[in-house]
Amino acid sequence: MGESGCGKTTTARCILRAIEPTSGRDLHAPRGGSVVELGRLRPSELRALRREMQMIFQDPFTSLNPRMTLLDLVGEPCWSTA
Repeated sequence: MGESGCGKTTTARCILRAIEPTSGRDLHAPRGGSVVELGRLRPSELRALRREMQMIFQDPFTSLNPRMTLLDLVGEPCWSTA
């Protein structure tokens, strides 16, 4: 979760190796296995791990309430903490 434009999609693409990261490390703990660094895996090893990974995109039509005004939608997080 995060704000629009904070890098969620880019991070997911780096983890899945759809794009090559320019820096940093991607660590993953597969089911029943030890922690591995995704950037150091051979393509065949990465292919096996991809079965456990999936990008899930947010659908704005199901996450936004059509009965609310734009002002209410944008302000809702602020008002819910008050």
